[in-house]
Amino acid sequence: MPATSMIAPTSIAPMSHTNGPMASFSTTWLSPTTAIVSVYGEIDAANAPEFAAHAGEHTARTERLVLDLSKVSFCGTAGLAALQQLEDQCAAERVAWGMTASAAVHRLVGICDVTLPIHPTVAAALDAVRRRSARLFELIA
Repeated sequence: MPATSMIAPTSIAPMSHTNGPMASFSTTWLSPTTAIVSVYGEIDAANAPEFAAHAGEHTARTERLVLDLSKVSFCGTAGLAALQQLEDQCAAERVAWGMTASAAVHRLVGICDVTLPIHPTVAAALDAVRRRSARLFELIA
């Protein structure tokens, strides 16, 4: 992976609800068109809408998006629905996207028999979205 010199400051936003688990996420911009959204903690029905909104807001201003869910300790079905919503949004806006997944996310995806662009590492996901992005632009041109 080539070195990047345009790493923007990371923004961190907590997602929590009363008497329940907490999650936080950060966004790192590798370039003006490539973002990595990292999520930490638990994604459930109480905070999945905030997660979906945060991840989804990047699709309007990026060509490539990677979700790093390797630090997610729990993911409920609302989190899976948010991922499927993001997949639809990325397809509609022609954003190449990929993700990493923790054991908890892998377990849910497997149980629900859903296909998502899961990669073993952030670097592998970045490589895949860069290749996919190039193909999307070839199809448009």
